[in-house]
Amino acid sequence: MIYEFKLPDVGEGIAEGEIVKWFVTKGKTINEDEPIAEVQTDKALIEITSPVSGRVREIFYEEGDVAEVESVIISFEIQDKQASLETINESVNEQETGRFENKDEKLSSKMGKRRVIATPTVRRIARELNVDLLQVVPSGKNGRVLAEDVHKYKEEKKQVKPTKEKVFKQEREASFENNLIQTGEEVVERVPLRGLRRSISKKMTQSTQIAAQSTILEEVDVSKLVTLRKEMSIKAKETGVHLTYLPFIIKASISGLKEFPYLNASIDDKKEEIILKKYFNIGVATDTPNGLIVPVIKQADQKSMLALASEITNLAEKARNNALSMEQLKGGTFTITNIGSTGVGLFGTPIINYPEAAILGIHRIQKKPIVTEDEEIVIRDIMGISLSFDHRLIDGAMASYFLKHFISYLENPNLLFMELV
Repeated sequence: MIYEFKLPDVGEGIAEGEIVKWFVTKGKTINEDEPIAEVQTDKALIEITSPVSGRVREIFYEEGDVAEVESVIISFEIQDKQASLETINESVNEQETGRFENKDEKLSSKMGKRRVIATPTVRRIARELNVDLLQVVPSGKNGRVLAEDVHKYKEEKKQVKPTKEKVFKQEREASFENNLIQTGEEVVERVPLRGLRRSISKKMTQSTQIAAQSTILEEVDVSKLVTLRKEMSIKAKETGVHLTYLPFIIKASISGLKEFPYLNASIDDKKEEIILKKYFNIGVATDTPNGLIVPVIKQADQKSMLALASEITNLAEKARNNALSMEQLKGGTFTITNIGSTGVGLFGTPIINYPEAAILGIHRIQKKPIVTEDEEIVIRDIMGISLSFDHRLIDGAMASYFLKHFISYLENPNLLFMELV
């Protein structure tokens, strides 16, 4: 019997996905739950697993092609009894939620070696770290291998993970060798626009074409904040939490968003309505070897400073390991991007994470001379900030008032204690 597998709907309006990589070839026999492809959506890189066991009959898309949701991407030759609607629906649902039931255990006794119980995300992490899942000791329920089990195994083997700079260098060298074109004395390199980079390109183009973007730049004296964070980070470290400036910035931003709710809004272009959101899901732009990803801290206003710090660290690590779930990448209402993390650049003009209404750029802190009210020149810790906003629903005055409110909290960080949960 022929079973046609359609690209599943992963939610939040995603209508298509790019086939980044096939793990199977025509004629290959695979087992149920075995990875068949990696698909890049506007939100994340998703690993698709097979809902059935059988032989690959036909692959309908090449790597780099874009497939629409619900379009057939691959077909299998399977046994008739596998084709029950219940089995197929369960498999698709498992891919969307990342959860698996105990059916793997029922199959384990029929196989010659131990059947590994792991989600597609964990399998992808294992491949990227070159870890054999059969060698990993599971700690999850019913013998399930968790992401932390893979990382623990890798650490115990003392295999040093290459630095981000080394990864970039290796990727660039491989890309250059594969794409080098020489005509006479002129040499060019052609790199396919694929995967996350194509997704980012599409998203940024959409944002600049739809939103009427404008940016305000300002400098903030954060000398008191620098001192406060240094004092609090000592206590935070005792609890195992790395406290950066970002939790303070998130709390100050949320206070401003509550005061000026149009910055925490979006426009429904079809209905011509402004959607004022009464919840605060803060996106944190995160740099990864593959490109910029924006994991989202849900209900950030209801979390303590240490809880925010812990979640930021956790999400950043998952982002770098391509281990974020779709739930962790959707639902953002306002985005913060730490432009100064690279250590260069005075200011930048971040592009709005459409359909959000605004994005806050944080720049590096530098020692600078300033003139006090007493006309004295002193050295202070100065941080640059930039706020890009959609001028269709936010006027320059409102954006300026938001920044004024935000700045007051960074210049007088003791006010933040009124925002703590």
